[in-house]
Amino acid sequence: APRLTSLRGKTIALVDIGFPNSNVFLDRVETLLKDRYGVAEVVRHAKPSPTRVAKPEVRKDILLRCQGVIEAVSS
Repeated sequence: APRLTSLRGKTIALVDIGFPNSNVFLDRVETLLKDRYGVAEVVRHAKPSPTRVAKPEVRKDILLRCQGVIEAVSS
């Protein structure tokens, strides 16, 4: 998919892949996306583990609702 020219007004998915402290990292990313880049909405999803793919309903929700996705890791 082509890179977005702007994040302002967009809905962005944040996917927690299950590493320790990923949720803490994604909390900060969400704040920055909204405050600094004007993201309108953040949709949060989680994978069952780092080695498993996201469930089909999660992928569908992201495709239907979001203009961008960030899959994040942290340790």
